[in-house]
Amino acid sequence: MMKKFVLVFLASCFWTIAALQAQSNERHPISTASIASNDGKIELFFDEPVTEHFTVEVRDLTGKTVYVLHSELHNGGCQNLDLPAENLRKGIYMVLITGVSGKTKTLKLQRN
Repeated sequence: MMKKFVLVFLASCFWTIAALQAQSNERHPISTASIASNDGKIELFFDEPVTEHFTVEVRDLTGKTVYVLHSELHNGGCQNLDLPAENLRKGIYMVLITGVSGKTKTLKLQRN
């Protein structure tokens, strides 16, 4: 009887651990964000379409917010976004992406 209990307990532990690992392997679309700056154009890319509302906030190194964009959802989600480069002086900026689910990602942007 005790052996059966131990086997059932170990099996349930195994399945719980496997389920938790599967959840942790799932990537949130916001965590796939990357940024590219070419020819005075700044683009924000997502490897997977973001299907929730999110906010993009650009801050200078002092922490002052210099630009905010609230996303609008499109059919199929958002996979790339242009940021206005003309409003940014040369320097280093932090780009914060925050989804309504609470998921956040911070990227560094260097404007030359």
